[in-house]
Amino acid sequence: MIRIIDADKKCFEKEMERKRVICFGLGKCLERFIKLNPELEIMGIVDNFKYRDIQYLKWSGQNIPVWSPEELEKYIDTDSIIVITSLRVNEITDQLDAMESMNGKSCFIEASIDGYKEIGIEEQNQLKEQIKSLESRTEESILRDNYGLKNRQEKQKRYQIWEYIKKNNIAGSKAREDVRDIAGSIGYQVLKVHCSIGEKGTSVGMCSDQLIRKEWMHHFNIMEENSFLLIQGPIGTRLPKELILQKKREKNIHIIYLIHDVEILRRIGYTEIRDEEFEIINEISDRLIVHNESMKKFYVDCGVKQEKLISLQIFDYLSTTDPVSKSFERSVIIAGNLSLEKSQYLKELKELNPIKVHLYGVNFSDEITKNANNIEYHGSVPSDIIPEKFMKGFGLVWDGNRIDTCSGNTGSYLRYNNPHKLSLYLSAGLPVIIWNEAAEKSFVIENQVGFTVHSLYEIEEKLNNLTEKDYFHFVEHAEYMAKKLKAGEYTRQALRIAEESL
Repeated sequence: MIRIIDADKKCFEKEMERKRVICFGLGKCLERFIKLNPELEIMGIVDNFKYRDIQYLKWSGQNIPVWSPEELEKYIDTDSIIVITSLRVNEITDQLDAMESMNGKSCFIEASIDGYKEIGIEEQNQLKEQIKSLESRTEESILRDNYGLKNRQEKQKRYQIWEYIKKNNIAGSKAREDVRDIAGSIGYQVLKVHCSIGEKGTSVGMCSDQLIRKEWMHHFNIMEENSFLLIQGPIGTRLPKELILQKKREKNIHIIYLIHDVEILRRIGYTEIRDEEFEIINEISDRLIVHNESMKKFYVDCGVKQEKLISLQIFDYLSTTDPVSKSFERSVIIAGNLSLEKSQYLKELKELNPIKVHLYGVNFSDEITKNANNIEYHGSVPSDIIPEKFMKGFGLVWDGNRIDTCSGNTGSYLRYNNPHKLSLYLSAGLPVIIWNEAAEKSFVIENQVGFTVHSLYEIEEKLNNLTEKDYFHFVEHAEYMAKKLKAGEYTRQALRIAEESL
């Protein structure tokens, strides 16, 4: 394990007088570090992706060599210290931890990025918390944070692949984080990999693939025979298929693949790479956890054996907050990505007047509320707080180009997917309105958590015919569902079924 040091400038400068400095990270942080320390002689720079294109960095009369991580192991010694000159401190720390030659070596972070004003205050604070946590970590705390302690106690081992993904207020990342944490709670130890960068076949792409292949090899060396391995997809990593298949056979690894989105159905950011990934996933996985029965049928039609498929039913939504008390109001709430490029129907919401519409989310455009007196925008709210904002009305599950039906790629996708906003609404104990051709309409009706419409024009009449007693009947069932979603019951059940069938 690398030794992380959070030192003030005076302490760091004193250390530099006695040691040779190696920087890990080639970019703006490095440039800033060199400018702040013009007299410093840098022994070398380590970079994961650019070293093949850049042999040396010329700065203030110095020709500083640029190395790969493998070359770092040749040059590091007791007279050297590493300075992380990148904002990706967690990723680089994990990478150094995995290198046996780095065990016990000193690594400074704060010295290069303290006061780095190119990022926002919130991100600066998050970075400081990360550094503080890294400095105080131990072998045991690393295992605890990665859910390894519970896995160590189990006879049959469980692991999960986790990609480094930047956080934001879009709920897409929360769905993955929730699956990670639910799986972790039953012993799925986290093994981290980088996302691919650069196009396949380019020098940067090849460096990226080399790093990822090395990470997968390291992880397979950790795994014991007959282990379960969970992967979430679509994955941002170009999967080393032959390596995975080889190690899967050698160690009898059982791969469970949980699908968040099917790009060949959704058609957002769709490329030929997604076709290739679709084929690889089907080849390497033993069980596929899909959204619902409609998505299961799609996979069967694509030639996947039915016994390989498990229906999740609905995405869980972890939260420690209790549902707030609801008041009866004939209104709707829309939360999530408010991009007009994705959901053009938002421009037509003014036609639903007098029905009140409350909006929450990112990518809001003034065009949505232009000449509309029935729409109110409440801003973008973090996913762990937003359930507290839902105090009245119904959550709307709708998408596409129009308000008379769900159309276009995103609208048609509702015929197959489990919208995460459905989980968001129900986790808050908020009843829902959903398109009557959506895959999740059956879930909504059977669990009595709302009603369906073919067109948004139907909402006014249905709400006018709705009594307060009807509304609180839906609320009661939504609050019951909230307990299950916040406890992660559906993900846990799907994983249990997958394991027992292997």
